[in-house]
Amino acid sequence: MVSRGCPPLAQPLTCGDRAPQIALNDQNGVERRSDQLAGNALVLFFYPKDDTPGCTMEACAFRDSYSDLQAMGAEVWGVSGDDAGSHQRFAQRHSLPYPLLVDRGNQLRKAFGVPGVLADPTMELFSGQTVIGSNDDWAGAQVTTLGAKVGAFALPANSADAALLVTLPAGAYTLHVDGGDGVALAEIYDAAAAGSAAQLLNVSTRGNVGAGAAALIGGFVVAGNTPQRVLVRAIGRTLQSFGVQGALADPRLTVYRSSTIVAENDNWGGADTAAVLAAQLAVGAFPLPAGSKDAVLLLTLAPGAYTAQVTGVGAGEGVALVEIYQAP
Repeated sequence: MVSRGCPPLAQPLTCGDRAPQIALNDQNGVERRSDQLAGNALVLFFYPKDDTPGCTMEACAFRDSYSDLQAMGAEVWGVSGDDAGSHQRFAQRHSLPYPLLVDRGNQLRKAFGVPGVLADPTMELFSGQTVIGSNDDWAGAQVTTLGAKVGAFALPANSADAALLVTLPAGAYTLHVDGGDGVALAEIYDAAAAGSAAQLLNVSTRGNVGAGAAALIGGFVVAGNTPQRVLVRAIGRTLQSFGVQGALADPRLTVYRSSTIVAENDNWGGADTAAVLAAQLAVGAFPLPAGSKDAVLLLTLAPGAYTAQVTGVGAGEGVALVEIYQAP
């Protein structure tokens, strides 16, 4: 079913607005209606796609808080445009105790004024100012094969997602994702054969940090069987020295493993300043001004998947850069 009585809004809901009526089926075919909650509070969260890194972290965070929310008299419903089968697999894989609603055509998301995913992303790979690769709408068995090898989730056949498979000499590169407005996920995998001298040593992404859930998120994986030292940085106002306008005044950096906080920092410096300075020099990271409000973590992490989340202190908004380095 589609939600009833919810025409698209010209702008997002604000505090005090009447929420649109909800009437959608969940992953098990049970109709969930907001008018049947009989005065109970409802925590409704929208996410772009099942089993993607950021969405999994969000869903697991609600899972871990579910009993506390229920104790306060609140129900939790997750909503995305995925079909019932995808929702069932997602819920089972991560033991999600709440229903996932099937929002065909993203009608409910639009009714709430929530930004959607980028419908048709394009990508361009740059070396300096030169475009060395581009793609719009992926294709090819080799992309599928190598994606499975490195553990990337499978892309649907004939989807409008973009993908590039390239062999690169040592150097620094930039990936631009475009295609209009919407949420997109950019992934970079090291697909080199085992024992190769080439290594992916640093990934970073620049983007807007908004209030609430509009964080800037960078994901990374520590592979192998031994812990790895990593340097993670969230750069805000220091970006102004590189000509970036509208930089985030005071970023906060939080590193997660699944939904568990591993470490967090607001304003670098302190007891580990000497170690951070040595690590920055070793990996070639640009220096940070003493006393700047940028955030830095120097961590030794066990093998696994992690996310680095950048938010603004005091609900601040602006442009930020998140960087992850393999440190010696």
